[in-house]
Formats: sequence, structure tokens, C-alpha cells
Amino acid sequence: MNRKTLLIRYGLVVLLTAILVVLATACGHEDEPEPTPSTPPQEQTTPRTVLVYMVAQNNLSSYSTRDLSEIKQAIASGHLGNSRLLIYLDDNNSTPTLFEFEADGERNILADYDDETLSVSVSRMSQVIDDAKRIAPARHYGLIMWGHGTGYLQNGIEEDTLSPLSYGGEEVSKVSYWMNTTSMARALKGKGLDWIYFDCCFMAGVEVAYELRDVTDYIIASATELPAVGMPYHLTLRHLMPEQSDLQGAAAETFGYFNGLSGSSRTCTISLIDTSAIEQLAQTVRTVLTNTAGLPDDYTPQAFQTTDDHNRYGWSYYDFQHYLLALAGTNTGYQDMVKSSIERAVVYAAATPKLWNDVPLLNHCGLSTFIVERADDPDIDRKGYRELSWWNDVVSHRFK
Repeated sequence: MNRKTLLIRYGLVVLLTAILVVLATACGHEDEPEPTPSTPPQEQTTPRTVLVYMVAQNNLSSYSTRDLSEIKQAIASGHLGNSRLLIYLDDNNSTPTLFEFEADGERNILADYDDETLSVSVSRMSQVIDDAKRIAPARHYGLIMWGHGTGYLQNGIEEDTLSPLSYGGEEVSKVSYWMNTTSMARALKGKGLDWIYFDCCFMAGVEVAYELRDVTDYIIASATELPAVGMPYHLTLRHLMPEQSDLQGAAAETFGYFNGLSGSSRTCTISLIDTSAIEQLAQTVRTVLTNTAGLPDDYTPQAFQTTDDHNRYGWSYYDFQHYLLALAGTNTGYQDMVKSSIERAVVYAAATPKLWNDVPLLNHCGLSTFIVERADDPDIDRKGYRELSWWNDVVSHRFK
């Protein structure tokens, strides 16, 4: 082999070696960073989700149409902001649905429900709230309870047609079904509600507030009967929908609406109740009840219902503070305890001069109560009062 051939072969070997080194370096560089996996997007949440729970399968069905129109008006005015308003509707015209309004006013159906399960049952209410939170996760949740209300009452007033009783009035085959306040507490337990607005009658009772003290931070409600048109949604939603709801603003807006009317239409009581102060209030009341004598002979309670309603149904709602001050008598220490405890629990309270231009509202502290004068009062059992936590933890101690 001549010298020229050897040089050519040597050159080829060197060239091939260099190519292999370059390829090996390019494919197996140990310092090459691993690709960073993309971070999955976080679950999107809104500032607040409000659920309107409408039990309208009754004589209020036509009023639900009016309120839905007011809601659409509020949406068109931009009152929802970045929050979401979901509506559960069970009325006379269709099976229950959960929906929200689109910007154009059309309904976006989010869930359908069977008509076999009552909307006033614990299972249905709990399911709907869970569905609303799953569909519209938010940092804060509020609940508007829409329908009839009768506060502390635990049994039917007319035993043959109404049983049980407190919230709802869902009519099926001419029978009206209601949810007890004790059942409501079970349905709402652990749902993360920071406020409940009762767009119904008689729910600003101390018995109701005490039963619901562990399920919500605040309650807006009326101690008396409300007109069937209920909350003016086109005015109040701008207060309720922000992440930090202006609850006093919403209560004042409702009161201002009805107080601005005339004649029998000028009728309204409204309260904003801080449930964190209810336990202390209960302790104060227990002290007064167990250390005072009976009511004075000349005591006339401040009624929160008309005489016709009382005679027809046996409804009994009276001003809470007026009753306790009558028990306290001349004991200024007890009087001061009662007033300060109620002031801490009732953040805001307002009342028109009269109820239906008929019953003078001279005393209105923002809470009502059922007055138990003796342990064997048949109304205690007829109204299911012994089932309430307020009876067991507070009132019953007066008779021990």
C-alpha cells in the first residue's frame, strides 16, 4: 500500500470519528434541562354565588314570575357584577329546575329534578345547594329562601291539610307540605353559607335564629307577615351580590320600598341578625326566665299578627324585647342585660308604623317570640314547640 493510500484512509477514519463524537454529544448531553410540564389551570371561582330557592308550587306561583322579571332587570343593570345568581324553581307550571339567566334574559338550565321528591324535604334542599356550589364554585355563598314562612311553628295549623309547618307551602294533590325549622337546620348544616335572606313571612323569630345559629353567619328576615310581592330584587341584588355583601343595605332597601307605599300596602318589618351573638343572648334570657316572676297583670304583648290571623290559625308572634322587659320589671340590671344582648344580636331593625294599616307596631326589636306562660300550655305540643332547641336550651328552664 503506497503512502498516498494510507493518508486517504487515515483522513477518512479521523473524519468518521469526529462525526460520531458530534452526534453522541448532541444526543446525550447530560446538562440539557428536562422540559417543564405545564401547570394545570386552577379551578375558577367567582366572588360570590347566590342561590334563590323558590318554593312556588302554591298560591305564590304568579308572584314568582314578577320576581324573576325583577331579577332579569337587575342583571340587565349589571347588579350581579362578577358573581353568579342561580335559581331553583318549583312552581305550578313545570318540574323543578336549577337555572341562571343569560345576558339576553334566556334561561340556561343547569339541572333538572324529578317531581317525586318534595322541595321542602331535607334531601332535595341539600342536593340543590350542593349542585349550585359544584356548578358555580365561589369564595362566598348566600341563600335566598323564597316562599311562605311561619317561623317557629313545627306542626300543621290545620291538622287535616297542613303538616308539618314552618317554611314552604308546597302543594301536591291539594295537600300543603312544609319544612320544619329543625329540618331546615339539618339541610343547611355545613353548606358554608355566610348569610340567608328569608323572602317570606315570620322568620325573624328568636327560635328560628337560635335553630340556625350554626348554619349561617347572618339572617335577614321579617318578624311579621310580608306582602306577597316580597323582596324588590331589582333594588336589593346590588347589595347582596358583591363578595362582601352589604346586608344592612339590602335590608334597608327592602324596608324603604314598602315604607314608601301608602295605606295597607305600607307594611313591613325587617331585621339583620348576627347569629354569632345568639348564644350570649340565650344565656341572658335563661337568666331572666329562671329568676323572675310571672308577667304583670296589665301586660299587653306587642302582637306581630292581625287578630283575624290569630283567631283563624292560632298564630302567636310577639315582640321579644317587650316581653322580656315586662318580665324584668323594675330590675334595671336585667333590663340592661336584655337590651345589650339584643342590640348585639340585631344589627339592624326597622318597622312601619302599622302592620297592614291595622296593628300598631309600637315595639319592634327585630326579633319575635312565642310566649310560654305555663309548662302545660297545650299550644306547646300543638305547635311542636318542644322540638325546638330554644325550648330545650332556654325556655324549659323557667319551669324546672
